[in-house]
Amino acid sequence: MPGADNRKNAPDKGLTWTINAARRLWRQFARRRGHRPAALTAGVALVAAVGLLTVAVRLVGPPLLKRGLPAGNVLIAPTTPNAQKAAQAAARVRGARPVVVVSIGNTIVVGLDPKATPAASIPRVVEGVRRALGPFPRDEGAINDPANPSIAQVYATTDAAAVQGLTSLAQHLNGGAPLASLIGDLIPLLRTAAGAP
Repeated sequence: MPGADNRKNAPDKGLTWTINAARRLWRQFARRRGHRPAALTAGVALVAAVGLLTVAVRLVGPPLLKRGLPAGNVLIAPTTPNAQKAAQAAARVRGARPVVVVSIGNTIVVGLDPKATPAASIPRVVEGVRRALGPFPRDEGAINDPANPSIAQVYATTDAAAVQGLTSLAQHLNGGAPLASLIGDLIPLLRTAAGAP
């Protein structure tokens, strides 16, 4: 794809432009007699700053440019489009570290790292996921679509035991275990994530 090549080569072009600009600037100041040292210093500092920024983007490239996408260690089960959107939306919330996203029918449950995520982030994660998944549709066919049902409920939790339980449940689901065999484990996790006593 031409667009992908352009994005890939953008840091190289930026670095080349920076070097050429530095050379032009140096020649321009070297030719003029009585040039001001402060102006030369400012010009060199500007070119150096742009060069450092270009190198930083090149080194940190993909994570920096793809801010908000979930890290590779976020466990998603099952990997439906809704669950993937939910993981991306949760990762975009400042301060939130999603660990696991479980999609069960019309419900999404997000397990957040209890050590790295403040409890105050929970409502923002729920709201961010709801916004990303769109409003709950009135069309019953869309609600009950077996391939990608629309989401009616979103829960998030930082409870360590619940996050560990969700992780184990997600691993079993991805391993091919039927949901019916995991309902007994799922119900208490949903109650904890929903804030029920």
